Amino acid sequence: MGKTYRVVICGMKTVGKTLILEQVIYGSQSRALTTYPTIEDIYVANVETDRGTKEQVRFYDTCGIDPGLSPMSPTGDQSHMMHACGQLARQYNGSTDGYILVYDVSRNDSLDCLITMKKEIDKVRDKKEGFYIIIGHHIGRSKNDPSFVVSKALQWSIKEKLRHFEVNATNRQSLFEPFVFLASKISSAPSKSTFPQLNVVRKSVKAESG
Repeated sequence: MGKTYRVVICGMKTVGKTLILEQVIYGSQSRALTTYPTIEDIYVANVETDRGTKEQVRFYDTCGIDPGLSPMSPTGDQSHMMHACGQLARQYNGSTDGYILVYDVSRNDSLDCLITMKKEIDKVRDKKEGFYIIIGHHIGRSKNDPSFVVSKALQWSIKEKLRHFEVNATNRQSLFEPFVFLASKISSAPSKSTFPQLNVVRKSVKAESG
């Protein structure tokens, strides 16, 4: 059996992380437009890559960051959010191959949470390789204009050199592209050998005539 890749899906609570996973893996719409608190769940799926192969991926569905910690909320505090994000980053540091960062396109605080979260993950990983994608979820329960938040997310994604996707979990087709992209990237990353590189020197031998 080949390698099983580890991907952590994270973001603020109630942005629809679990809904996205269940829809893309099972095609289940039983929880459409409704979110429930997640403590931690693990999903294992065979995800197709852009090379036509299938890779086994273990998705870690995290509990999410409490919206009350956001600096945008009346009682929010940046230091508390950084602490919470740092805890999550350390918990899932290990041998994580990729991260799916999810925000609600109608909520600016959910995007601010991701920006803080990625900074904390980068600190913990200390230059270790890991692939990220950003998913803007049109969760469908707000009448707020998403254009400002999406524009801000696009600017951030360009700055961080990350791929940004917009999805709607009730439209399963919209979910395939980001998951195929991530599986393709993490499975094509070159594995680094722990052995030192050896330089082979070829010696030429000249035969002398007798």
